[in-house]
Amino acid sequence: MLLALLAAVAVKAAVSQVTVYSDRARVVRTAEVPLQGSVRAELPLLPDTVDTGSIRLEAKGAEVQKLDIQHVQPDEFPLTEARELLVKLEAIDDQLALLADEQSGLQQHLAAIRKIEPQVKDEPLKPRPKLNPKGWAEAQGLSVQLQVKGPADVSGDGTPARLFVASTELQAAFAWKTVPRQVPFVFRVADLVNTAPFPLLPGEIDLFRRGAYLGRVPLERVAEGARFHMSFGIEEGVKVKRFVLEEIARDEGIFKSAQRFRYAYRFEVENHLQRPEQIELAEQVPVSELSDVEVALEDGTTKGFTRKAEDGIVTWKLSLAPGEKRELQLAFHVDVPKDYATGF
Repeated sequence: MLLALLAAVAVKAAVSQVTVYSDRARVVRTAEVPLQGSVRAELPLLPDTVDTGSIRLEAKGAEVQKLDIQHVQPDEFPLTEARELLVKLEAIDDQLALLADEQSGLQQHLAAIRKIEPQVKDEPLKPRPKLNPKGWAEAQGLSVQLQVKGPADVSGDGTPARLFVASTELQAAFAWKTVPRQVPFVFRVADLVNTAPFPLLPGEIDLFRRGAYLGRVPLERVAEGARFHMSFGIEEGVKVKRFVLEEIARDEGIFKSAQRFRYAYRFEVENHLQRPEQIELAEQVPVSELSDVEVALEDGTTKGFTRKAEDGIVTWKLSLAPGEKRELQLAFHVDVPKDYATGF
């Protein structure tokens, strides 16, 4: 089985760049599409091993309004064309297979940054609905009915269908966040409040930014007035690196009755954009739940951080000018009685 991007005009998109990482690969295809008004373009078939959640689509000189992805059965395309396509893709198939690991890494990153809430201004969030909110939704206890305006065709064979219900705008507080221990990238994260007059139902959401398609992500049910977070992709113009300086253990205390595990890390953050940016960098240190196990930050840790006692997350907020590079250091130790079995 292969994947196809549904469209009308067939477009050849050759592989222009392949970046291979230790556990994944990033493949870039480029194509030229003649435009006269709105055009639907069909891109080449992709192997079924491609993670659909990792697909991104950008357009220069145009705006991406919609992207449809559908599985294609072998009998739905010419056999000769399929054979030629498979031969061309065989050379990079191993690299494409590594993309399946990227989604897992991003999910771990999102789980980590959800623990770090960006600051929202203390002014009320005012929605600006494009339609009259009356009649959009009707509460039914624990359920809700969404009213579709006008007639609509829905297949009776169980095929998913999208029906337009309403449009609304939500104000958001954006922040650049990175957790380099999880993923060595900087993400644009939005903190939003659902000010729409209806709940957001669980499902998949297509993300767009500046006319570029960023991907399709899952969304859990969001009640009216509830706060939620969304990631709007990686910012390639801001780079972050994490270096291990020290991870050692040595005996401490009178009669060497305890073990001290010492950890030290250095972070480099560099702004390659043409504008100043504020970056939030977070790293987690252990949290002790035992009175005789002590976790303490050391003097070598760069000042200006905040630390959450409940989860041990240490966060710096950096203001970087265009072209500026900053270094941070985190050092801490864990003192454990020597007769404890440790997993450090």
